[in-house]
Amino acid sequence: AVIANPFAGKYVEDLQPCMEDLKPLLKSSVWAQAESIKSFKLAMLLDRDYVRESGWRIEPAGEQPETARLVWGQHSIESLFISETILSHWIKAFAGTCAPPNLVTLLREAIALANQDAGLRDETVDQMVLNLRKLPLPDKDGKPLGQHTDSHLNYCMKLARERYDSAPHVYQRGKDRAAFVLKKIKPELGLPRRNQFPVDVIALLERADLNSIPDPLAAIPHEISTLLDWLTDA
Repeated sequence: AVIANPFAGKYVEDLQPCMEDLKPLLKSSVWAQAESIKSFKLAMLLDRDYVRESGWRIEPAGEQPETARLVWGQHSIESLFISETILSHWIKAFAGTCAPPNLVTLLREAIALANQDAGLRDETVDQMVLNLRKLPLPDKDGKPLGQHTDSHLNYCMKLARERYDSAPHVYQRGKDRAAFVLKKIKPELGLPRRNQFPVDVIALLERADLNSIPDPLAAIPHEISTLLDWLTDA
């Protein structure tokens, strides 16, 4: 399986040609002696960010190599790990006996506080407005609002607030949301692991003892499991 993942400074428009360039390479006769072209799959993984529509699709269906485009259901991949159930597995795998016995409850409370935090709300709404201003948006009659006009800006601000308030867990920047939650948990850990505890969720995953996770599937977000199943399904 080959995964194409966007990186800093690249737009989706820049990445799609890269995916197309890979297809003939994977169809090359170089691979004929080793494996069938059906063994290859391409996946473009995109953050939802602030305005993308989430979802998964195979495009085009039936063509080889199989190509998928996945937009995470929340802001970014880090966001997917911020649930009391999933995150508790990784914290316990890092902290061991230093993890508090009421960890799941503490996580639930910290996540609720993140959803209500004014600082996270302001930062997210500001970023949503900046992204919405790049889009043609309709007025109440369905006609396009003139971009860079006051009416367009006002509608962007209204739409950003409405979207955020309906689903803060979806739109908060994943790294910021994770850091907020992990900073709430850190003081509750016992020594010595408290001092070593990372408030970056990716660092937490990297430093956790995987052998300490009794049910690995329960520690992996559903969207990531679905992707891995697709990639490994012959």
